[in-house]
Amino acid sequence: MLILFADNRDIVRNVETYAKQSNSKLDRMLGPDCDWRREWQALANYTPTNVSRLFLNILQEQLRTRLKYEVFDSVGMKNSRGATIYRLMYASRHERGLDFWKKSTEKFRRGENTLFD
Repeated sequence: MLILFADNRDIVRNVETYAKQSNSKLDRMLGPDCDWRREWQALANYTPTNVSRLFLNILQEQLRTRLKYEVFDSVGMKNSRGATIYRLMYASRHERGLDFWKKSTEKFRRGENTLFD
């Protein structure tokens, strides 16, 4: 499964707004019984990197427990200034899928071309 995870474009910018809403877009994306507000409030440092990492980990855990996905990876998509704006996240129920994902994104990770070249 591929997920466009808009962590730096949406979540980092709007997490405080989502925290005040009982059924926010973030709640619907992360699924039922996800206690992300408690985990977010427990963060020692609210840097964009920490907030982004927290929600990526929460999403992976939800996919693991709810949908039985086992392996995960992500590639950060950057703007022209080199800042990561969102991630393309890969999830699979089988380790073999991760091998395929890593081979297909190898040149992109090395900066040799864009993801879909």
